[in-house]
Amino acid sequence: PFVKIVVPFIIGIWSISLITDGFYQLLVMCILGVVSLVLLLIRNLYREHKAWISGIGFYFLFVFAGMGIYSVNVSHALLPEDELYMSGIVSHRPVTNKNSISIDCMVIRYYTEKSQFKIKENVRLYFSSDAELKIPQIGDSIFFKTRLQPIRNRGNPGEFNYKAYMFNQGIVYSGYVKEENIRIGNTSRQYMLRRLASIAQMKIVSIINDYNIAGEEFAILSALVAGDRQYIDGELKENYASAGVMHILAVSG
Repeated sequence: PFVKIVVPFIIGIWSISLITDGFYQLLVMCILGVVSLVLLLIRNLYREHKAWISGIGFYFLFVFAGMGIYSVNVSHALLPEDELYMSGIVSHRPVTNKNSISIDCMVIRYYTEKSQFKIKENVRLYFSSDAELKIPQIGDSIFFKTRLQPIRNRGNPGEFNYKAYMFNQGIVYSGYVKEENIRIGNTSRQYMLRRLASIAQMKIVSIINDYNIAGEEFAILSALVAGDRQYIDGELKENYASAGVMHILAVSG
């Protein structure tokens, strides 16, 4: 009985995680919920098949339950697409790219002309790599102004599903922040352990750099030893992903 409950429950969690659009998630759950309810209601009308109709009905019901719990735990706030002032806490180490710096941040408030709203939403912020500002680190409180927009794919056939990738990271919004539109405040204790781990990670990468290791070798070694994949360029990432061995470039791999 335990396996009969757990298996459809896990299938529900896994299947709904593949759908990144909230509308289609709700549609699939509604259809599944209605089907399971109908099967459980009509099972007494077909007594000779009651056992397997009940089994299918309860199977779909547990799949529906798995979907529902996953949806509740990963639900995202519906944010206005206007340019707004927001406050949050940096949740991950900044990543320096060729033309930009990206920072993942937990937004805890946004402000309108008349009010302020408390939320908890992970977002990705981008800054120009030419900006002359102190880069906030994990745990730093920040106050900024931006226009957050839903992350979308470019729509090119066969391209990497960036939207789904970011959704699985818990991020569905991103925005660009100008240098003059950000202020860094006090350090929060919320991500203190993560901040300490990041400092250790940067120290390890610095030691690797001291050995004059550069280029692709430096990028791979940093990923393998320190779990820091920001130095791996897009082409190398794509090669590892295509080969199905992207997990090797993580410490846990």
